[in-house]
Amino acid sequence: LASQIAHAYDDIRQHTDQLSAPEQLRTDALTGLSSRRAMEDILKMLFAMKSRYDTRFAIALVDIDGFQKINDQYGHVHGDEMLRSFAATLDSTVRETDVVVRFGGEEFVVIMPETDLPGSCVFGQRLRKSVRDKLDLTVSVGVAEARDGDTLKTLLSRTDSALYSAKAGGGDCVFQHT
Repeated sequence: LASQIAHAYDDIRQHTDQLSAPEQLRTDALTGLSSRRAMEDILKMLFAMKSRYDTRFAIALVDIDGFQKINDQYGHVHGDEMLRSFAATLDSTVRETDVVVRFGGEEFVVIMPETDLPGSCVFGQRLRKSVRDKLDLTVSVGVAEARDGDTLKTLLSRTDSALYSAKAGGGDCVFQHT
């Protein structure tokens, strides 16, 4: 009887793990935001909608300026708390239809459906002000609008290039890829 109960428990645990695993893969454990895997699925859908219905969308790649100094000076526990606070501020700054993703480390992506390049720049500036006012941090933001013929890789590459320009320009700014 004990071995039957143990076997049944193992079966239940295995099924529970299978059911919860997809959600865990779509959510960043530290911040509770969407994960890269979720981002890829959402962007595939937006690319399909763009192709079929000629819709627009843009993305922003956001990086916390000087984050490594925060970790070095105050430790990783404090750094993790800053990331959670930043994620909450970012999530409260976006529209209801936008999706916030933890891209990795201190980088975040914001997916903005029905948004053109100028609109994504407006968002980037609003985010910079909100983060500075609420958290006393600065961020660099790169934005790009999806183009005909873009893929996930090309869109991310263009957005990353804009972010790199923002960082190279001293940070605390928004650069657009045109």
